This record gives sequence, structure tokens and C-alpha cells, in this order.
Amino acid sequence: MTPPRLSVRAPATSANLGPGFDALGLAVRLYNEFHVELRTDGELHIRVEGEGAGEVPLDGRHLVVRAMREAFERAGEKLPGMDLHCVNGIPHARGLGSSSSAIVGGVAAASALLGRSGPGGGPDREWIYQVAADIEGHPDNVAPCVHGGYTVAYRDGDSWGRPG
Repeated sequence: MTPPRLSVRAPATSANLGPGFDALGLAVRLYNEFHVELRTDGELHIRVEGEGAGEVPLDGRHLVVRAMREAFERAGEKLPGMDLHCVNGIPHARGLGSSSSAIVGGVAAASALLGRSGPGGGPDREWIYQVAADIEGHPDNVAPCVHGGYTVAYRDGDSWGRPG
């Protein structure tokens, strides 16, 4: 039996737009891609090409892996071993939400591996958004990365809100 494989693509974002500091965000047509193949031996292997190659950790400290681990833990599961191949098109430390893309990509991959689905059978975007915003701490980059387009995001009690 072949271990499960999946791919996730997450966009760059621009946030802190105008007076909407920590609230307004916009998805941009620049992407990171994350390809995951589960391993039966429990090992973790990471390969990165493009932006950040040679600069980011290639172990459990990798941001995509940390996001996946958090998502699995929230579901009461343990992160399995995997081959993770990151193809990064979003520059790091340039204000384009590369960390949000990594977090959303990791949570989205975990969500798919956990078998979570949203209304209509697609990705459970609301769960992905809540987990990713908790990890990131600022929903302005995470919301457009998950939902696309132009977004308004805010804290609503114990959860992250987003109009309509």
C-alpha cells in the first residue's frame, strides 16, 4: 500500500493595509507549495527549494512541521513521519506573509491528512483559519491566505472572526 500523498498551495499576503492594522489583509498571486508524503518508518525528511533554501531548519523546527504538529495535537493525534518538499515562491522577511503561508500550508495539509472537510466536502477552511490564526497570533495575514481575496479579521472572544 502506498503511503498517502498530498499537495497544498498557499498564497502570499499583504496586511496592515491603511488604517486596518492587524485587521485588513489581501491575498497576492505568489505562492508556496507544500508536498507531503507519509512515511511508514516515522522519520521526517524535509527538502526546500526556492526562497529560504539553505536558510530554514530541516527538522522538527521547520515552521510547516510545527504547524502540522499543532494541528495534529489539537485533533488528539500524533504527527506521522513524512517527506515534506517545500517549493517556496514567497520571499522571506519582505512583508508578504511567508510565515502565514507556511503555517496555513501546514495546517491545511494536516487537516487533509486528518480527513477533515468543510461544508460541501472541500477543505475545512474555518478550522484551518482558527488553528492557523492561533499559531500566527495575527489574523490579518492568515485570513486572506486561507480564504483568498480581501479580508477583514478580528478577535471575537475565544475565536478569530471574519465577516461573511
